[in-house]
Amino acid sequence: MALGLFEPILAHMTPQEVAQQFITAINAHDVECLAALMTSDHRFIDSLGTVVEGRDSMRDGWKFYFAMVSDYHLEISRCFNAETAKE
Repeated sequence: MALGLFEPILAHMTPQEVAQQFITAINAHDVECLAALMTSDHRFIDSLGTVVEGRDSMRDGWKFYFAMVSDYHLEISRCFNAETAKE
């Protein structure tokens, strides 16, 4: 799994920090930042089960989506961390 340019940065981030960076990039509609957070073999499965593979395909997909839904924004009200959850 190649991380490319941001490998040194991402290697020192927790999964939660990476997820927060995704949210920040999505809310800023920053496609290049989103792409930088993805591996070259990134795999995305939407709610209908459609699979999109590869950083470049995802970059194109986010550009299209932000053009189609110009006010798209994520707001996280709760977060679950499986590593620290108690049973």
